[in-house]
Amino acid sequence: MWKEALTRLFRFALELLFPAAAADVDWSHPVEVLDKELRTMLRTRNRAQRGKGRSGRGRTRFVDHLVQVKLLTGELEPILMHLEVQSSRETGFDKRVYLYHSWLTGMHGELVATLVILSDPDPIWRPTHYRGTYTGGGAVTLEFPVAKILEFESRLDELLESDNPFALFKVACIKALRSSSESQERFDWKTQLTELLIDKPWDEATKVTLFQMLDAVMILPEARQRVFAARAAKLQEANEMKFITPTDQIALKDARLEGKIEGRIEGETKGWVRGQVESLRENLPLIAGGRLGPCLPEWVERVHRLESLEELTELRNRILLAESWAEIPSL
Repeated sequence: MWKEALTRLFRFALELLFPAAAADVDWSHPVEVLDKELRTMLRTRNRAQRGKGRSGRGRTRFVDHLVQVKLLTGELEPILMHLEVQSSRETGFDKRVYLYHSWLTGMHGELVATLVILSDPDPIWRPTHYRGTYTGGGAVTLEFPVAKILEFESRLDELLESDNPFALFKVACIKALRSSSESQERFDWKTQLTELLIDKPWDEATKVTLFQMLDAVMILPEARQRVFAARAAKLQEANEMKFITPTDQIALKDARLEGKIEGRIEGETKGWVRGQVESLRENLPLIAGGRLGPCLPEWVERVHRLESLEELTELRNRILLAESWAEIPSL
């Protein structure tokens, strides 16, 4: 979801998280997204490494977002800007950022601006640089600007009042970190943020994009999600908007058929549940392989043996939010 958020709301994200960098960009020129090109190059590199006997299985990951922008400072050529998002504490993360930075600089033959977003729940962990030494007394150093999502928690009122759409997404990330999926607190915040975004002075496309991001980040159990879907549908109808996601459209349809829109909606027909289970079993390996790299055959077999719709749904959500296989629980 972070990759989608950065792609669709890049300028808003940069202005909120890295205002100094945003101030240097000439926004009169289009921003060119290079993620697809980069993925192709990384796959080629990984295949070459495996061909040399260096296995990358389970470690494949991609740079989160790579764009090309023009600056206001007078340079004729555009520069590359690399945003790396990290959602969990990782030993050696600083070195990995340095290696990506070095690789991207060498690949494109120009300096890359590397910016790091930390969306992890650890309030203390905050890497800002890498320094490595080597034989002969030499050393390499990289300092990178950091935006720590939790550090914005003290500015919650400011974020809620902001006219920057990315501010509400940031609040959603903070509240997702601070609450469990089953808690009433998360349900209330998800509802409140949805109501708030409707009243903001943004165009409908921006509101739809933001709603979809809030919905994906603030994960709720199936039953609570159905209650939320019903409330969101009422907001949609009252404001003549169309921002309900496909998942919620299905949930809402089932809820209406069961006549429980006003209360806590529970249960599906056994046939519907079985269909959802079979669909998730079939599609989760495809989704995981596309986002995180090749799936181990034994992992695919374990997915195919899962019977619980709730367990499969939770695994899907984890895959959609994960940045590497290390964040996917063993089954």
